Amino acid sequence: MRRAAVAGALGAILLLSACGDDGPDGPTAIGGAGAALPAPTPGAVAEEVAIPPDLVCPPFEGYDGPVADEGIGASAGGAIEVDAGDFFFAPTCIVNPANGTVSMTVTNSGGILHNVSVDEQGIDVDVAPGETIVVDVAVGSEQLVFICKFHRTAGMVGALVPAT
Repeated sequence: MRRAAVAGALGAILLLSACGDDGPDGPTAIGGAGAALPAPTPGAVAEEVAIPPDLVCPPFEGYDGPVADEGIGASAGGAIEVDAGDFFFAPTCIVNPANGTVSMTVTNSGGILHNVSVDEQGIDVDVAPGETIVVDVAVGSEQLVFICKFHRTAGMVGALVPAT
């Protein structure tokens, strides 16, 4: 019975590793520049938002540390949902958040404690595994970087990217 379970697990790993769409530079980001994407799941909304064709995200303006790139998502309104997995935020870049105060819902789908911090705004909230938090973030005309203070050095960084 144990051999069958191990063989099944190895088969699943091989199957999942074959499903990626890796290009010469690694995994392809969600949609790519200029693509029209539905809002990410979680956080889906009914309408589509165009991703600016010149968007490069990451790297982030003013941030030079590592970033675990989990793609670009789009927001269409004053609410944003982000998945905090182990050592990443997904989506990593959220385009078109509404100007003003935005409610960002963060769900920890990982197995360890994570955090959402926006230093410029004094935001520093922990989120336990399986838990969800909501933080109100002020969005202006500049890119706004958020981090997990526990795992920033592992690339757990994201950004809200206003439309240009």
